[in-house]
Amino acid sequence: PFGVVLYGISAFLIVGALFSTTIPVDFTLAATGLLALLMLRLMMGARVWYLPLRLLSYVTIVFVVYLLNTYQPAQLSGFDPITYIFFGVLVMAIALSVRLEKSREFNVTPMDYLIVLVVLGIAVLAKGKIVDSGMMAIALKAIIMFYGCEVILTRMKSRWNVFTVSVLASLLIISVRGVMLNFV
Repeated sequence: PFGVVLYGISAFLIVGALFSTTIPVDFTLAATGLLALLMLRLMMGARVWYLPLRLLSYVTIVFVVYLLNTYQPAQLSGFDPITYIFFGVLVMAIALSVRLEKSREFNVTPMDYLIVLVVLGIAVLAKGKIVDSGMMAIALKAIIMFYGCEVILTRMKSRWNVFTVSVLASLLIISVRGVMLNFV
């Protein structure tokens, strides 16, 4: 299950950055800044402890989920069984990875309760037509990816691995594609 989480999220980050049809200027500039910070963090390691890998990973996840959901290619619009299957398998793999973790037990944190409240709040707002279903989809996908990211980060043995390279690659792709779409 851990391999599904690791390679699934890593592939999603790269494919999502490639498949987004539009990359706004602000995302281009932010991704370029994040790319520089992540490179600094990966090259310098513990000497730049003030640049947390978790935060850089979370922001990248939100970028990719937002861009892919908002500026998706035509073949992914509407009912897309591939997306549902991917996130369903990812949720099961995350749950199994947490369950099968031998080194420590899964603990419920205040953040978990906050996430449940946010999801319930967004669901109520979406039902009342205050928040559109696109926002609900972005929130749910991001939350699933965050939990997967936590599973990966807790088992990370070194700075350079499939996940960190995929985060780096997705920021590079967003930056380069954004420059090409907006400035060239």
